[in-house]
Amino acid sequence: MSDDAGSLARAVARLEVLVDQGRHNPRALTREDLRDLPIVYRRVSAALAEARARHVPTDQLARVERVLISAHGMLYAPEPPRLGRALIDLIREIPDVVWRARRSLALAIGLCALGAVWGYWTVRREAANAVAVLSPELIENARGFKDMPKRDGDPIYGVFYFTNNARVAFTAYALGATFGIGTLIIMLYNGVILGGTLAIVLSSGASPRFFSFVVGHGGIEMLAIFIAAAAGFEMGHAMLRPGWKRRSDALRDAARATLPMALGSAMLLSVAGLVEGWISPKALPFSTKASLGATLLGLTLLYLVVGRRRAPRAADVSS
Repeated sequence: MSDDAGSLARAVARLEVLVDQGRHNPRALTREDLRDLPIVYRRVSAALAEARARHVPTDQLARVERVLISAHGMLYAPEPPRLGRALIDLIREIPDVVWRARRSLALAIGLCALGAVWGYWTVRREAANAVAVLSPELIENARGFKDMPKRDGDPIYGVFYFTNNARVAFTAYALGATFGIGTLIIMLYNGVILGGTLAIVLSSGASPRFFSFVVGHGGIEMLAIFIAAAAGFEMGHAMLRPGWKRRSDALRDAARATLPMALGSAMLLSVAGLVEGWISPKALPFSTKASLGATLLGLTLLYLVVGRRRAPRAADVSS
C-alpha cells in the first residue's frame, strides 16, 4: 500500500512539473513530456476517483484536484484559430458546396442568359429602346469603347472594379433572404444590361475594343457572380421549403452552409478585378488576353470539378 501511495505521489509530482512547464514555456516540453502528459493525467484521475470512493477527506485531495484541473486545461484546450488553416479548409470546402448548389447555379446562369437575350434583342431591334433598358451612363460607356484609348493598368482600378462587381454579387447573395425573389430580379436585370450593352457595342462598331477589354477577366468575373447568386437561391429555397425547421432557422442554416460560396466568389472577384484593372486596359494582343482569360476560367472550373470530395459509394462502405 505504501508503494502505491509513493507511486501516486510521484505521479502527482510529475504531473505538477509538466503542467508548470507547459504553462510557462510550452515549447520546452519534449516529445517524451508530451507523451507522458496524458498517461500521467489518466493515472492521477483514476487515483482521485478511487480516493473519493473511499471517502478520503477533501482537504487531502486539494493538491491532486488542483493539478488535475490545470492538466485538463492543457489537454483539452481548444486549438487557437489559425488564419492559414482556416483558408485551407475554406479552399477544400468550396467545390463541395458549389456542387451541392449546382441546380441553383444553373438557374442563375439561365436567368442571366435569358435577360441577356431579351436585352440584346430589344436594343438591337430598335436602338431607341436602349434608353428604356439602360441608364445614360451605361449607354455612354458602351459607345465609348470605340474611341477608348489604350492605357497602362493600375491596381487602383482593380480595387474599383472589385468593389463594383462585389456589390452586385453580394447583393444577389443577400437578397436570397427575400425567398430568392430579389436574387432572381438581380440576375435577370444584369443579364438585360449585358445584352443591351453588347447590342450597342456591336451597332457602334466598338466590338474589337470591347472584347479586347473583357476577354481577360470576363469569364471568372461572371462565374463569381453566378456562384454568389446560386448561394442566394439556396437561401431562398431553404425559406420556401424549410421542412420541420422554422423559416428563420432554415435561413440561418442555409446562410451558414453557403457562406463558402460567397467567400469563394469574393476571391474570384479579387482576381478578376486585378486583371481588369491592370491587364485588360493595356494594348496587348487579343490572343494574349484571351489565353489569360481561358487559363483563369479553365483552372477555376478544374478546381471546382476535381476538388470535389466525392462521397464513398455504398459498395465501398459495405466492404
